[in-house]
Amino acid sequence: MGGRVLARASKLMKVLEKIDVNGIAKDEFEALEQATKELSELRGHFEKNFANLKAGEDKANDILAKYEKSGGAFAEEWASMESTMRDYLANVNWRLNQSNMVVKKAHQAVAERNQDELNSLATISAKYRQGNPSQSDVDAQLKKLLARAKASGLDANAKDQLDRELPALKKSFDDAGELEEKMFQNMEEIKGLKLKPVDYKKAATVLKAPQLASKFKSALEKTGAALEKELDTIGKELKPKLTGKEIIAELKKQKVM
Repeated sequence: MGGRVLARASKLMKVLEKIDVNGIAKDEFEALEQATKELSELRGHFEKNFANLKAGEDKANDILAKYEKSGGAFAEEWASMESTMRDYLANVNWRLNQSNMVVKKAHQAVAERNQDELNSLATISAKYRQGNPSQSDVDAQLKKLLARAKASGLDANAKDQLDRELPALKKSFDDAGELEEKMFQNMEEIKGLKLKPVDYKKAATVLKAPQLASKFKSALEKTGAALEKELDTIGKELKPKLTGKEIIAELKKQKVM
């Protein structure tokens, strides 16, 4: 029996040592200090005088029951929830920053008529919607904690902590939800980007080669490297000769592309 009590005290001491005290209320901090002190003294008592276990056993069980009820398990779950929320907020902010950069690159891909790049960026944008931890996982953990709190019969201190800190925790989750929505909008914006068709007849006229209109039609239906390669071939028939890059630059200058 004595060994089990000592093990319980040691295990609970480890739980209390892991609790994040940043931002904890004064009365909660004092309660945590008192719990730590009592458990430390209790553990020392049994370690030094194990033969007198029976005399202190009732007191030991009272102390353990008091802190195991809400100050131990619930405090550990609450600390875990706060840690998860911090990780989630950091991750969602990082993902949104990456998502915003992908949108800029997508518009650049449209300007450069690079369909392959645009397709790739759409895939990347969708991946940034997947968080670690995910929005659904954090939501499930939060709901589980609230259900646990309602069902466990928390003492006054734990209830006070819940009432004081829960609004801020919920606000953090709601704020993160707004960032998730912005990433969704970014993804939808990229999906909606399309390469506009180029007026191949106008392109041929601008380059003073109307006889090559059919070739321009074929070339300008392509994108990216394939477009530039085919324009390289057409450029050899122009006077003066032009590279594919030079043709693209001229068409952009003339606002044909």
